[in-house]
Amino acid sequence: MKNKGFVIFLTILISLLCIYYLSFTMIAQGITQQATEETIDADGSINVVEKQRYLDSIWNEPVYDLLGASYTFKEIKETELNLGLDLQGGMHVTLEVSPVDILKGLSGNSKDSDFNNALAQARTNIKGTQLNYVEEFYRVFKEQAPTKELAQIFATAANRGRVNLSSTDEEILDIINTEVESAIDRSFNILRTRIDRFGTSQPNIQRLQGTGRIQIELPGVDNPERVRKLLQGVAKLEFWEVHQAQEAVPVLSSINQLISEELKASAPDLTEDEQQVSQDLSELLSENTEVDSLDTAASDTTAEANLDSLFVRNSALFEALKQSPNYPGFLYDVKDTAKINRIMEREDVQALIPATMKFLWDVKPKDQGDELSAPELLELYPIKTNRSGKAKLTGETIANAAQSLNERAEPEVTMQMNATGARVWAKMTRENINQRIAIVLDNYVFSAPNVLGEIPNGSSSISGGFDDIDEAKDLANILKAGSLPAPTTIVEDVVVGPTLGKVAQSQGLNSILFGLIIVILFMVVYYAKGGLIANVALFFNVFFIMGILAQFGSSLTLPGIAGIVLTFGMAIDANVLIFERIKEELRNGSGLKAAISSGYKKAYWSIFDANLTTLIVGMILFWLGQGPIKGFAITLMIGIVCSFFSAVFITRVIVEAFSKKGDNAKISFANAFSKNALTGLNLDFLGKRRIAYYFSATFIALGVVAMIFKGITLGVDFQGGRSYVVAFDEARDATEIRNSLGNYFDGAGVEVKTFGAPDILKVTTNFLIDNESDEADIQVREELVRALTESTGLTFMKDDTNLGEGNFTISSSSKVSPTIADDIKNSSYRSGILALICIFLYIVFRFRKWQFGLGAIAALFHDTLFVLSAFAIANLFGISFEADQVFVAAILTIIGYSINDTVVVFDRIRENLGIKSGSELIKVFNESLNNTISRTMITSVTTLIVVIVLFVFGGAVLQGFSFALLVGIIVGTYSSIFIATPIVIDLNKAKVAE
Repeated sequence: MKNKGFVIFLTILISLLCIYYLSFTMIAQGITQQATEETIDADGSINVVEKQRYLDSIWNEPVYDLLGASYTFKEIKETELNLGLDLQGGMHVTLEVSPVDILKGLSGNSKDSDFNNALAQARTNIKGTQLNYVEEFYRVFKEQAPTKELAQIFATAANRGRVNLSSTDEEILDIINTEVESAIDRSFNILRTRIDRFGTSQPNIQRLQGTGRIQIELPGVDNPERVRKLLQGVAKLEFWEVHQAQEAVPVLSSINQLISEELKASAPDLTEDEQQVSQDLSELLSENTEVDSLDTAASDTTAEANLDSLFVRNSALFEALKQSPNYPGFLYDVKDTAKINRIMEREDVQALIPATMKFLWDVKPKDQGDELSAPELLELYPIKTNRSGKAKLTGETIANAAQSLNERAEPEVTMQMNATGARVWAKMTRENINQRIAIVLDNYVFSAPNVLGEIPNGSSSISGGFDDIDEAKDLANILKAGSLPAPTTIVEDVVVGPTLGKVAQSQGLNSILFGLIIVILFMVVYYAKGGLIANVALFFNVFFIMGILAQFGSSLTLPGIAGIVLTFGMAIDANVLIFERIKEELRNGSGLKAAISSGYKKAYWSIFDANLTTLIVGMILFWLGQGPIKGFAITLMIGIVCSFFSAVFITRVIVEAFSKKGDNAKISFANAFSKNALTGLNLDFLGKRRIAYYFSATFIALGVVAMIFKGITLGVDFQGGRSYVVAFDEARDATEIRNSLGNYFDGAGVEVKTFGAPDILKVTTNFLIDNESDEADIQVREELVRALTESTGLTFMKDDTNLGEGNFTISSSSKVSPTIADDIKNSSYRSGILALICIFLYIVFRFRKWQFGLGAIAALFHDTLFVLSAFAIANLFGISFEADQVFVAAILTIIGYSINDTVVVFDRIRENLGIKSGSELIKVFNESLNNTISRTMITSVTTLIVVIVLFVFGGAVLQGFSFALLVGIIVGTYSSIFIATPIVIDLNKAKVAE
């Protein structure tokens, strides 16, 4: 084997990297477990609030030393192999930014009837479609008022300089689209600062490109109502005057004195020196910085702290205070902010803070330049407030804000206020010359520029202190939050309770363990010592998958676990191909070393083609899939690459090490039973192809009939609506509950089915499906609780961890709007069609004949229709499996598996055609099928075993997925023999001699 040293080096390197990244997961889990143990109450329950408070307190503290570097708990959590919401509980939310309010704001809330009618009509028209709102609004507007120009609506005083009466509709539409895009960015930035308040580790937020949607995942959330309220709250932009430092020092000193007395009382045995700690604040606050404009870099330069040394034991309020030559002020290391917050939140501390003062944090750390080792510093601002608690100036008064460059080519933000705002702004700037005014959004300070002089006309510029142009753009965008509000609507909402998450964890772990054990045993029994080597490769495969997932910061979800379990079968497939080839060479009289070399060489391209076609499916899933589908796709792609490397290269290094001297005793690839199993066959597969055609056509026809009469049970992903997983105190009959709910929900459709266990039911309804408001969510949930309470006589429990006799609870819930459902369906269609096209093109490219490509695609269509028919027929007999996003992943996985099987057969046909170029096609094709039948059957059996384990132990969430795979693997094996290959024959009729 060439490059053996490189393979060994790469294996060691990847292994070390996996150990390195997985170590963070082990440390993080250990700390979390310690937090759990230390916050158990007297009754044995976990105090979630105290646990989170403890974790927050060490969030920025170094907790792990590795290779000379220290890592904070935050850094460890960022590198940890995360668990998805379905495995630990939490909340998944998709929000949509409404462009309606943007257009209204740009128009100055125009009362024009054509304009407002077009807004309302466009909103109705786009529901359940892929239409762009702005384009649809313009179409309806021109339809209602053909002679009216948009300039008549948008040429307002606030838009002066951008829009005038001579502006064309195209120019105005460009402005509208730009503002809508900015509004989405603004909402994203606002939401990103808000999600840190939810007390959850590893929150995730991302923009769904090409849509006006923002997706958020919050693990461990225990108050979904609070989350919904905060996520959808309107952003509050305010301008506050900032106290000078010497005005705040006495307040902080009194707080420090209070804490210091407590510290002294709690540590009476300290020495005199330990109790008398001197801290001179004047050194920290006396820096003078020259300012040259309304400058964000400038700070309170006139501030002189006038506090003598404090000969007391200081609190964290003073001990943690930092200094910076660039930023005089109350600066703290980010890791100390949790301590400061705990001090400031105390009631006795709040009593020491005057009514004219409050403290707010910077939204992000100060820029420390190129000092990589410098701590991240946040400033604590002493804000001037009043007894009413209301800001003198709010965001509604800002007419426009934009990023530009000043005369020194530095980024700056220009801001124009309306007449009301200009008057208040002139007074504020006049009274605060050489002092700062803080720009505050959602109680975070985004900027605190220094005022150089009165600004009488409402036109201001903010410059200095911007790291780059993007930071200036962000501030300009934030300044529009008041005048151009961008309300968000929750269009998808999934809540998984902690108990359901733990059950899913257990089911996922069991499926991995049982699948792994069965495959390991089978390989050893069938392939003897070769099987042991394959199992070593399988270990590396799983190890690499976990390590790489941790390195990428990915989340391990239940569909992801399904992907790992599936790669067990796929990893074994490569070894089966190699070992069967080696056995074949040995039967033909080759020596051991020659057989090994030839076996790996001949199997290589079959393995490569099979893995690449499946990888194509994974890439399409990742590109077009959403939510759990992406997690499955990531795991599948990583698994394919890892299984290829481990099965083809790692096993060869080990096999060649055992066979150096050609000693058969050291390595073997079969036992007495398996040595000649499934060999010497001469079955006429192609002679039976018409029987197979009739059988497939009959089964698919029955499936179509079943779809017409009964249909396939669509999940909430595909039809929209709300679904709830309800846990009862004992087993409940789904039909009985369904009938009892018939008198509720105003006659709307309700579906009830058992969900994994007799005492757990899944209730899905389209009641108020077109109403996406929070009020509708609450109304539907309350209606379900009322219906179940009245019909069963049970008591509803909010907490799903303490379900006792006579109670029921809602363990999880999900909401999918019709628009999202439509997107998911369209995405599913596109992914399926694109997968078929890509596979067809690749097969044609590799085999140089369109007949092979068409035969493969026909088999894939056949497999898809067969699985859909199986679902419909099962539903007809009362066995219901949901077709949802995970079902789509199953269909595409079946496509990948089936083409894998087909490619192996086609590869052997191509090889045999090259050897026997003058032979009859029927004979060559039959011989090729007989040559590969052992590999086909062994791979199918091992993969089928894994999928059966997944079906039995994977839980209700994966039952539809695993049932589809169960049918798909059987039919995929069948179609590669009786559909794909015969079609290639029938498309070559001119060359066929029956």
